[in-house]
Amino acid sequence: MNAHELDSLVGEIRGLFKPNPDESRKPTLGESGQVFYSGRQTLEGKNGFYLMGLNPGGDPCDPDSKIKTIEKSLSSWLGKAPGWSEYLDEDWGKKKADPMKNPGNSRHQKRVRSFCTNCLGEPDVRNVFSANAIFKRTKTGEGLLKDPEWDRICWQVHQLLFLRVRPQYIICLGHGPGSSFERLKEKQCLDVVGSCEKAFPGPSGKRNFYIRWFEAAKIQKQAPGSESLVRVIGVPHPSWFPLDSDAFASA
Repeated sequence: MNAHELDSLVGEIRGLFKPNPDESRKPTLGESGQVFYSGRQTLEGKNGFYLMGLNPGGDPCDPDSKIKTIEKSLSSWLGKAPGWSEYLDEDWGKKKADPMKNPGNSRHQKRVRSFCTNCLGEPDVRNVFSANAIFKRTKTGEGLLKDPEWDRICWQVHQLLFLRVRPQYIICLGHGPGSSFERLKEKQCLDVVGSCEKAFPGPSGKRNFYIRWFEAAKIQKQAPGSESLVRVIGVPHPSWFPLDSDAFASA
């Protein structure tokens, strides 16, 4: 995409957050949060993947996180390198007073990168389009209560992005209640063609892990009758399961 197309895309996203006169309560660009987790080059969708987490982590009341608004994330994204990745180039360390930067070294970041390499067959996370289902920041996933307005706005943004990335597979990090996988499965506008889940023994042998998936049409806005099926796959969340384990890779 050229600079004009990128500016147009960001402008469309901003426009979705603008309140209408009849909307008294609507998410705003001033909320602490983030849209993109991958750089501009991933909008080309060359590998067919669309990696989707739940929402940005961190305390929205923390001074550092409070100023990291959705609006600021959109503006800064345009200035980042085309191959930038949140999972590789950002420091998720908790000791913000530490002058030594350590980008890409958190457990979650490492596990996502290993998952892309070992399970998706994409050795460079910089090539995988990544975003969260919901752009609002919360300390924990459990703290993200379902809000029809946030779901509606974020879904409209994703539909804009689906048109450009044209994914064959939407990979959801987590598939339990309230996860990005469950949120997509509940979308009334999607034609869910079929669903399945398969259990695999965990590395310890004491607890199974599951991969869940379904196929759906109307993920992307297209002319009636021309929709292609997209497989939505839910994998265990990296916070509790090492997606780079041999047990998962062999599944």
